[in-house]
Amino acid sequence: MDDYRKYDCLYEVAKVFEWDKWLEEIPYINWPSSWEVRAVPAVQTGIIRYNVRHIKNEKVWVSIYLDAYDRAGFYYMKPYWEVYPDVDDDCLKFDMIDTDGLLKAIKASFKKQIKDKTNEPSKGL
Repeated sequence: MDDYRKYDCLYEVAKVFEWDKWLEEIPYINWPSSWEVRAVPAVQTGIIRYNVRHIKNEKVWVSIYLDAYDRAGFYYMKPYWEVYPDVDDDCLKFDMIDTDGLLKAIKASFKKQIKDKTNEPSKGL
C-alpha cells in the first residue's frame, strides 16, 4: 500500500473512531513513579492501550485498554477501561473516569502476580 493510501485509511479510522472527541474526554492518569507505562497501538475495539510493568520486577505486567464503544465486552454502553490480568486471572472493567479504581486494580494485579511467583505474600508495592 502506498503512503497516500495509508494516510487516507488513517484519516477514515480517525473519523470513524472520533479521535478528536476522545482527545478531549480521555482523562489524565497519574501513574505511580514505580511503574513503567508504554503506550501501544490499540487493536480491535480499543481506542488506546497501555502495557504497565513494575520497575522492581519487569516480569510483572498488566495490559489495559479503553473500549470507548462497548464493543469488546458488555459494560452498560459507556466507555470503560479493561485491566488484564486481574486478581482472578480474568479482567476487570472500570468507568473511563474511574482512574483511581483503575490504578488500584493494576496494583492488586502486580501484588498477586508477585505472590503467585514466589509463593509468599507480596511486599513493598
